[in-house]
Amino acid sequence: MKQQILEALGYRFKYDPSICEKFLGILSVRYDATDPLHIEFNKLLKNSESLKISENLEENFISELKNLNKMNLKARLKYLEENNVPETVVISYLKLLLEEMSHDTLCAPSTELLQGEEKMLDYLFEQARFNDDRTEFEGISNTNFRLVLQTWFLYPEFLKQKDKCYELLECLSLTPFEL
Repeated sequence: MKQQILEALGYRFKYDPSICEKFLGILSVRYDATDPLHIEFNKLLKNSESLKISENLEENFISELKNLNKMNLKARLKYLEENNVPETVVISYLKLLLEEMSHDTLCAPSTELLQGEEKMLDYLFEQARFNDDRTEFEGISNTNFRLVLQTWFLYPEFLKQKDKCYELLECLSLTPFEL
């Protein structure tokens, strides 16, 4: 499943540039400037808002990537709230993902997260319209959908309906969909 998600994302994770800058500042406090992890993130994020991702990443890199993803998700939800963006099923699901990430000790996803996943996937399959001209689901931000996929890559245990996700990614691969 991770490979299919990476393909849909174009092997890139995208982040808000201001969040990248803030993350690099935090990373420089946590790691010495000569630490390979610090050097790698600095090289990957400097003057860019995306990271080239492979399926097999080191555990420390994944851990820091989770921190960056969480910071970006918080900032995105704050932006959506401040700009009074109407809540979609994807935004609702992003809120549930953020809540779930704050409970580091949980072994299994909460019932609320599982219900949110089901509701979102059902909506995407049965009600959402795909706009070929704009290469997106109507009313659903590609940025928000990208955040869901990035989070599923980092937290595969949060995705329970793998068959539906795979089917959705297969359908999107046949369209001019761009994230």
